[in-house]
Amino acid sequence: MSALVSREASPLVTQVIATVGAVPASLLLLLSPNWKQGTNFKLGILFAALTGFCANTGNLCLLRAFRLEGPVSIVLPVSSLYPLITALLAMLFLRERLNRIQAVGFAMALIAIYIVGMATPGAPASEGQHDLRVAALTTPWMLWTFGALVLFGATCFFQKIATFHFSNELCTIVFSLVTIPIAGAILLFGPDLSFKLSGKVWLLSLLFGALIGIGSLAQFAAYRWGNGSVVTALTGLYPAITVLLAVPLLNEKLDALRLTAVVVALAAGVALSYEPGQTSTIEADVSSV
Repeated sequence: MSALVSREASPLVTQVIATVGAVPASLLLLLSPNWKQGTNFKLGILFAALTGFCANTGNLCLLRAFRLEGPVSIVLPVSSLYPLITALLAMLFLRERLNRIQAVGFAMALIAIYIVGMATPGAPASEGQHDLRVAALTTPWMLWTFGALVLFGATCFFQKIATFHFSNELCTIVFSLVTIPIAGAILLFGPDLSFKLSGKVWLLSLLFGALIGIGSLAQFAAYRWGNGSVVTALTGLYPAITVLLAVPLLNEKLDALRLTAVVVALAAGVALSYEPGQTSTIEADVSSV
């Protein structure tokens, strides 16, 4: 949906409209009897708000990459490498170490980025293959994609911590409420905003926001009640579905090189998400953050 919307609407406009769809969907969770449950509301609100901020700014980066005609079949596999950033943050702040499988995933992530450099269209011509690859990885839409990668990794890190402090419902409500000041800042300071869009684009933008709210609830619940490594690995596979949809709906071509990049990137994300027996350690470390 975000790729389709970005063809007609700017990232800032899409973000504002998506807020209208996301907030009402999440506020319905106030009807749940569990939304007030929690152990540390101050820390919970802090980390849920950080989750919302990073996720929304990451979405803006992703929308910008699509707006600059970045192909879905490359943008999403690269952004799906966010467990790499999550693992690095866990090493820095939660004193975790990469296990062997995660180390393999780290290497695969670098390989995936290398392949993406070869598969990326629109890079300026260059005499050497290495220079061409560097130029491909520094195209404007690729830089925005890397920004989304970093922000989504931080989102996952803060999201895991937030669920240790209060309910999934309240996490989702705070997550979505953060979009309101972001949308307000866009309306006040955003340049050249135009909301004269077709009804189709308005509908897709609203649905995009609503799905963000619903998907966030599902992911918060999964982190709270499930194995974190499994949750991160499975949710990191979403580009596989989107890339398959992009072929018939966006008329994108999935050649052998792009397909290899997708497979390697998804495998790297799964490997980086492997954390056997880490739940209790993380909970103990988070209490001191």
